Amino acid sequence: MEEAREILFWHLEHEQYEPPYSTELWEKACAFNEKDNQERHAAIKRMRRARTTMATAFADGELSCHLRPILGGKISAQLDPDLWNTEEIDARFETCQMSDQPFDFYASYDRQWIFVGRESLDRYCGGLGTTPVQPEISQHLSPYLKLMITVSGALQVSPENQPKLEEVLAKLRELWPDNLTMSDRMLNAMATAIREPEMQLGRARKTPAK
Repeated sequence: MEEAREILFWHLEHEQYEPPYSTELWEKACAFNEKDNQERHAAIKRMRRARTTMATAFADGELSCHLRPILGGKISAQLDPDLWNTEEIDARFETCQMSDQPFDFYASYDRQWIFVGRESLDRYCGGLGTTPVQPEISQHLSPYLKLMITVSGALQVSPENQPKLEEVLAKLRELWPDNLTMSDRMLNAMATAIREPEMQLGRARKTPAK
C-alpha cells in the first residue's frame, strides 16, 4: 500500500522524467489507486448523506440547535431553525462551529461550538428505527434480493399490509447500497416485485378497521 502511494506521488511530482519503477509496479499502483478512490467515494457519499439529513432535521425543527462560546460559558436557547435554511453547511460540520448570525457577513466570523439538544436527539433517533436483520437463507442471494428482503422488513410488508408503490420506492432509495448502480427501471421492477401481484392492478388491500 505504502509503495503504491509513493509511486503515485513520485509520478505527480516528476511526470516529465523516466519513472524509476517497472510497468508492473505502475499498473499495481494504478489498481490500488482506483480501489482506494472507490472506497473513499463511498465514504464521502455516506458522509454527505448524513450531513444533509442532519441539516434538514435542524431546518425542520426536529433537532434543536444550541451554541456555546469557544472558551466556555452558557449554552444558548434553541436557535431559529431558519438559520439552517442554507446550502452552506459544510463548514459547520467540518468545524462543529457556527455563528448565531450566520447570514451577516461580519458577524458570521464570530463562531461558537454547536450543540444538539439531548431530548430532541433522543426523540429523533428513536424515530429512525433500525434496519431489520436479514433471515438466514442457505441459497445464494444477489445484492438486489437482499435489499428487497431488507426493504420488505423495514416496511413490515405482509398480505394484509401492502404499502403504496411510492413508499416502497422511497425506502429502496433510502437503503440503496453505495456499491450498486441505481436506475429507475431497476427501482420500479424491485418495488413491483415486493408487493402482491394484485397491487399492480390498483386493488390495494386495506388493513381492517379495529
